[in-house]
Formats: sequence, C-alpha cells, structure tokens
Amino acid sequence: MDITDTIDVEGPGTWSEEQDELRAQRGAALARLDGLATFLDAEWRIPGTKIRFGLDPVISLVPVAGDLAGGLMAAYVIHQAARHGAPRRLILQMMMNVGIDVVFGSVPIAGTVFDVLFKASKRNVRLLRKHLEERDILDLEARMSARRD
Repeated sequence: MDITDTIDVEGPGTWSEEQDELRAQRGAALARLDGLATFLDAEWRIPGTKIRFGLDPVISLVPVAGDLAGGLMAAYVIHQAARHGAPRRLILQMMMNVGIDVVFGSVPIAGTVFDVLFKASKRNVRLLRKHLEERDILDLEARMSARRD
C-alpha cells in the first residue's frame, strides 16, 4: 500500500486512467521481478536456520561460468529498471550490486557463502520499488499542489 491508495482526490490533480494503468503494469512488473529475485536469491531455506538461498549461489559452485550466468540473470532486473524509467544513478547502483556479486562470488567456496548473504537481485528489486514509490508520491504531491493553485 502506498500514499496513492489512501488519498481520495477529485478533480484536476487526480490520477488518470492512463496513470492507473501504468501503475498496474509497474506493479505487475515488480511482482515478476520480485519472483525472479526470490528464485535467484531466496527460494529455499537451509533447514533449522533462517538462512535462505536461491539459484545464484547454487550455480556459483561452477567456477566463473556459474557466477557469470548468475550475473546475466541479475542483469535482467537492471534492464527492467531502465525500461521503467529508473534514473542513471539508480541503474549504476544496481550495476554495482551485480558487479560486486559476480566478483566476490567468483572466489571459490567463500564466494558461494557471499552469494548466499549478499542477495544482489533482492537488493536491486528493493531499490527499484523504493524509487517507483517515491516517484509516485512526488507525482501525486505535484498534482495536488497544482490543484490548489
């Protein structure tokens, strides 16, 4: 739930049907990306612990090639963030997260442990969701301000 779900604004400055459709599409895209990130970073739990892991640390057991494959799958989240208008700063931050994951994850054994703990894809989806929510709030505030003027 975000601020736009709790405010009832009518007249100029309201969300149009096109904006509602865009928000619904973004929500669906975020749900898909969250599912991918969960699959890559947190699909399974180590029994008797709260530690979750996904496909990324499993394929990282194959030296270098596994980490590169995991990095390519994580890059899809970055591609989708760019499609949804994420600013360059956010894209660079997300690329840095994936780069760190690939580089440190490439270290034999310790890299697999790093992959279990770092969770680059979950991190990046969280960053994208925060950005989109902040942008929606700013858009709504601008519309409400224009309505008052």
